[in-house]
Amino acid sequence: MEVLVAASIYRRLVAEAERRGAAVDEVVVELLERALGASLDPPERAEFHRDLAEKFLREAEELLARGDYVQASEKAWGGRGPDGQGRGG
Repeated sequence: MEVLVAASIYRRLVAEAERRGAAVDEVVVELLERALGASLDPPERAEFHRDLAEKFLREAEELLARGDYVQASEKAWGGRGPDGQGRGG
């Protein structure tokens, strides 16, 4: 699933993710949970984290195919890439 947001909002989300050491996706879910007064139940949270891990693995495979071994290893490990995505920041 994709959601279109203004570039300025996305930059703020990336900055917040970097500040927290989290993925942009995680920040968005947390902010929405807070704003809506709801939270994911354990199976939903597990599914979210599984989907996020699969996303990072796909991105790591793409980076590996392009020969960007450092970024690929960071994505595979769950680290943040240059786009602010990924775990660890």
